[in-house]
Amino acid sequence: MGNRKEFEVEIIVNELPLTSLDYLKKNYPSNKILEVARIKDDKNKLTYEAEIRKKGKNFDIIFDASGKFTKIVDGQ
Repeated sequence: MGNRKEFEVEIIVNELPLTSLDYLKKNYPSNKILEVARIKDDKNKLTYEAEIRKKGKNFDIIFDASGKFTKIVDGQ
């Protein structure tokens, strides 16, 4: 039995913090949001993730618990 690294729960877009929604609307207005999730890591740190498609590639946009943008990673 292994240790839990993170726990990801799919949510609807409107469950993102308002700050995250504003960031997505401003920076990715024409990109489709494919999936949204709430993630808790093994230290109980909460983050949010929004997966978008841009120029034929998927990217995960990561936000902290308050909805502030932290980074974008290649979603592969």
